[in-house]
Amino acid sequence: MASSGGWRWLPDLRDGWQPFAAFSDEKSAATSPSRRGGEARVHSMTRDKNKTGGKKKAGPVTAAEAIAQLAQDPEFQRAEAERDAQLQARVRKWRRTEEPIVEDLHRVGVDVETAWDLVRTSEPYPAALPILMHHLELGGYPDRVLEGMARALAVSPAHVYWERLRDLYLRAEGRDEEEGLAAALTASAGSEHLDELLALLRDDSRGDSRIHLLEAVLRVGGKRGREVVESLRSDPLLGREASALTRRSTAQGAAAPAGGVAG
Repeated sequence: MASSGGWRWLPDLRDGWQPFAAFSDEKSAATSPSRRGGEARVHSMTRDKNKTGGKKKAGPVTAAEAIAQLAQDPEFQRAEAERDAQLQARVRKWRRTEEPIVEDLHRVGVDVETAWDLVRTSEPYPAALPILMHHLELGGYPDRVLEGMARALAVSPAHVYWERLRDLYLRAEGRDEEEGLAAALTASAGSEHLDELLALLRDDSRGDSRIHLLEAVLRVGGKRGREVVESLRSDPLLGREASALTRRSTAQGAAAPAGGVAG
């Protein structure tokens, strides 16, 4: 997402993540087929058997054919309707529990319906930051609501809260909250936080949410940070992202002009 005025956003590293209000996106992500050779195919199903010379021939079903078949499947449609109803019920519950947060945001002129609205905007919202931090530390909200507030703090001006965000990250219990706080720590980190970032990377209790932190180590750590990320390329948990970041950094370095600015 584009940003301005130091409002730097961290790309989400979890495949398939969508804001909780995106019903259609969640549905499409759950049913999206694999792609091979430019044509979407679903290999777990076979196309209607065609009679050829008295024999039936089976082949892979394309995505369009699979969707058409599912649209005619009453059992699948009932399951989808039930799933959507459950999801909407959860969203209504989340919105009710978010009311104190939204009310406080409205008082300082931040017109949103949910903290996730801030995640989806590129407009700066400095007045919202202390309110989000207050409610994060207050706690007691559903995991998804806590994640939304944390991700809204994944901007560089939140660096003034970095130590407090770290403390919340270390004691986070919910998966979504932990992911959101890792994103906030990464986006708001400065070079003065390198040693603490490295300590967090070594903390196995934080699981794969530490993948987010690699980007911050590489960004703020200079030569030392790059060496640390490179050393993790064979790590079973962090290695894939460490390798990708190292390749990207090398490519960017090669593309940078070697000389001074042309006159």
